[in-house]
Amino acid sequence: MFVQIIKGKDLSQKEARNILQIWSDTFGDGKIIDGNKNIIFKKEELFFIARDESNEMSSVGCLKSVDIEFSKKLYPIKGISGIVSLIQGQGYGKVLMQEIRDYLEQENLMGIGFCTRKNNPFYKKCNFLVENDLINRFTYKDNNGNLNYNPDGNDDVLYFNDKYSLFQKLISSPKAKVYIPFWW
Repeated sequence: MFVQIIKGKDLSQKEARNILQIWSDTFGDGKIIDGNKNIIFKKEELFFIARDESNEMSSVGCLKSVDIEFSKKLYPIKGISGIVSLIQGQGYGKVLMQEIRDYLEQENLMGIGFCTRKNNPFYKKCNFLVENDLINRFTYKDNNGNLNYNPDGNDDVLYFNDKYSLFQKLISSPKAKVYIPFWW
């Protein structure tokens, strides 16, 4: 088993379509493909692809460069998204997340993602910190400046390398919001 790190612009059409199919099967169709069916992966996105012994994709994830806003200050982070393990219980997902964590640590970058509550133990085993009940404090700001609140509240926030002490600030300011672009 090995993990490749590939920039979005360097994915082959086959790899990109495979990832899109995996995400579509897992998360449902979203805004991953534009109206012309062209792949809209950005060049700054980093894809982490775990492969099994036969070189087939076994898990995939993405880091996307985004700026989030808290207390009228922008913080550059890597948004963690699209984490999918195609083969459950074989360690592929854990290897993928450890590679993402190692990358964030080596580059001294802060990573933030969101997960369903049932997946908390997995992310904690991968040495990510997970905060329950903070998802409603993260508000999506679309390209027009419109705010979109998370209606569910059952998701949690995972992160690594809180180099800005953002989570300490957020927890100590119970009504404060973090404004994020939609990075999925």
